[in-house]
Amino acid sequence: MSGQDSTDTFDVCILQTHAMTKHLKITLPERTVPLMDRVAGKGRRSSLIDRAVRRY
Repeated sequence: MSGQDSTDTFDVCILQTHAMTKHLKITLPERTVPLMDRVAGKGRRSSLIDRAVRRY
């Protein structure tokens, strides 16, 4: 490796209550995805991202 973080591409759908949703394709470091799964649980990534962005 050249010293850069390796990344994978994951499809993420941002879910909102009573609102339209938008399908996004994002790229995250490989080590981020297992962390997201531990924090939010597998299958809840969109909800985690939605909450994090809203708090930001």
